[in-house]
Amino acid sequence: MSVETPSTGSSGTGSALIAGVTGNSGCGQTSLAGLLEQRGAAVFSLDAVGHRLLDKRYVRRDLARILDDDRVISAPPGELRKRLGGEAFSDETGLAAAERVTHQRMVRWARLMVRVWRGSGGVVLLEGALLYELGIAELMDFVIVVRSDLTSAARRLYIRDRVPERITAARWARQMPIGRKDGVADLVIYNDSGRDALESAADIVWDRLLRVAAGQASDCS
Repeated sequence: MSVETPSTGSSGTGSALIAGVTGNSGCGQTSLAGLLEQRGAAVFSLDAVGHRLLDKRYVRRDLARILDDDRVISAPPGELRKRLGGEAFSDETGLAAAERVTHQRMVRWARLMVRVWRGSGGVVLLEGALLYELGIAELMDFVIVVRSDLTSAARRLYIRDRVPERITAARWARQMPIGRKDGVADLVIYNDSGRDALESAADIVWDRLLRVAAGQASDCS
């Protein structure tokens, strides 16, 4: 049985299938999204949106006021993200400040972009660890959860970004339990067998997304 690939979000017409790819930090949702992009999906990163927000001067001013630290305004982007991604997770005030100034803006961005993507056609993916926590998952037509255990996730983040295991554990403690995400997802991928297995999983996911998109298009016709 052949499967026709629809146009990607950047060039298609009609109503796009908008899917979320999520999981807890380090589970591999970014890797899966990258593989799906190679297969034809248009992929957007919620984490990248958060990083761009932290580069905005008005966001930094809000953060500096909450933290009572004007150095935040002029800190290099990498240094600021390192602080918020590291020290902030052992400092509830810093973490709460970062969440207060970025999360609501990330949600507003997602709501706006879903309307834009909807008319672009094809398959559009939004990947990020906090889709459920921020209520963004409810905007998606289909949600894929990438599941892994904490030890494996911590190892991935340490190899990729040199994130200490305690920081990954602290992130997981603030995120929805991965088992609860499994229970509400449309599809769960277990990322516990290496890159080749994830490649094979990406083929399965892509075929499923195309079938869902085709059904959605049929329902609208």
